[in-house]
Amino acid sequence: GNGALSTGFVAGGEEGCRGLCTATPLCRFFSSWKGKGGWCVLTSSCDVLHSVRNGAEIVIRGCRSLTPPTPPLPSPSLPPPVVSPLPPPPSSKVCDSPVQTETAHQYCGNGALSTGFVAGGEEGCRGLCTATPLCRFFSSWKGKGGWCVLTSSCDVLHSVRNGAEIVIRGCRSLTPPTPPLPSPSLPPPVVSPLPPPPSSKVCDSPVQTETAHQYCGNGALST
Repeated sequence: GNGALSTGFVAGGEEGCRGLCTATPLCRFFSSWKGKGGWCVLTSSCDVLHSVRNGAEIVIRGCRSLTPPTPPLPSPSLPPPVVSPLPPPPSSKVCDSPVQTETAHQYCGNGALSTGFVAGGEEGCRGLCTATPLCRFFSSWKGKGGWCVLTSSCDVLHSVRNGAEIVIRGCRSLTPPTPPLPSPSLPPPVVSPLPPPPSSKVCDSPVQTETAHQYCGNGALST
């Protein structure tokens, strides 16, 4: 029950909750209520367990870091390959495109991926959308710690009745810049193929609890 990063309904049940935890850098544990579209809690630790009163069955899984394999040493009979330094990979998308609505009290109502309170207001909601692969739009209620809705589309707009002001932003893909051509006076550099980077963690370690109705959950960054 401690170190909570995100709390809300997530499409896809346990697998959707696991995917959101894997994509969230600080997430180390996730608690998933059984059933698709169930409640999902992401936490940075799990020292404290809370129990639910409605008898819901909950799955808790912890994440473990993956150590990348050691690349093989070059053959002593061959000269070592010349590898040019690679720039850091750019972000694949940026979520800053305004979405026109009839009023400032509407939000994207279809293709929901995640719904809940997020610390940091609009910037916190934007960061969560950027880190979620399928997210293409986010609707952020004004004010820090406001409600945040992530969606894969925004064809349908819903209105709120409480007069809350909402910001909607869409994401656009970033095209990586074309690398410069090597100088014609120099031979092209010899680059050995690099293996794809492994995932930094996998979230499949069972967590022992006294009952199947307990979850991890405090210290929220996103709720």
